[in-house]
Amino acid sequence: MIYFSPLLTMMVAVTAPIVAGLIALMSKAFRRYGTRIQTSMGDATRVTEEALAGHRIVKVFEGQEYQQRQFAEINERNRRQFMKLLAVGAGGDTLTQYTLTIAVSAMIAVAFSGTLIPGMDASVFLGFLTAMGMLLAPLKRITNINAALQRGIAAGITLFETLDEPAEPDAGTVTLGRARGDVEFRNASFAYDESKGRVLAGVSFRAASGTTVAIVGRSGSGKSTLVGLCRDSMTWTTARCSWTALAFPSISLRIYGARSASLVRISSCLTIPLPTTSLTEYWPTRQEPPSKPPRRRHT
Repeated sequence: MIYFSPLLTMMVAVTAPIVAGLIALMSKAFRRYGTRIQTSMGDATRVTEEALAGHRIVKVFEGQEYQQRQFAEINERNRRQFMKLLAVGAGGDTLTQYTLTIAVSAMIAVAFSGTLIPGMDASVFLGFLTAMGMLLAPLKRITNINAALQRGIAAGITLFETLDEPAEPDAGTVTLGRARGDVEFRNASFAYDESKGRVLAGVSFRAASGTTVAIVGRSGSGKSTLVGLCRDSMTWTTARCSWTALAFPSISLRIYGARSASLVRISSCLTIPLPTTSLTEYWPTRQEPPSKPPRRRHT
């Protein structure tokens, strides 16, 4: 285009920042809605897994309507985000073409005026318009490719955030042959958050090899946490814990996994937002217990 008319090419170049700004705004919107779509798809997978894995719980508590409503809400949210993504793509494509159309109209007006570009004949002008029209198709393809590219980047961000998580610390250097299997806890304490108090405090016991030790307590008292800490999968707050007369941190995780085994209980859980969702809403036929009348005091 510079060969045909440098002045008209400069007029086209004025529209380049506008088109670049539109593409940048579209890229941000594509990435934002792509992230939301990915999150909603994860929620749909979670609800489906809960309904399939915990179908007995759903049937017992008559939660079919709740699960269906939750699945429908997630799909509706996904549909809205996808429609917004399509609207941004269609609107950005239209605005880009309108911008180039305005530039072409301005060039035609200048060319026909004959004041700024004297001596331009019809063949030169048609050649310039042809070169200008050849830019429309590549710009449209860039807009369409940008939508898929930004959705892929949004998925890649989530993936790499997971990959960038720190690995499980393994400072153990001790290797074992045949392990005897004695487990001992001395004044073991653990807290997920110190400001909310400790889950375990001052736990001490010894499980000798060949014996069975039952850890009994109410729900949420830290039984699973205590057993999970035997694997050193979490960081102790304060502890003196040993296995086969060796401290847990000194044993390599690979050696510990090869010399021990665990039988875990796998349970199915349903996600019910509380306190926004009452038990009566999830369990429609559940009747609240009638309030007892006040007792009469006889004198």
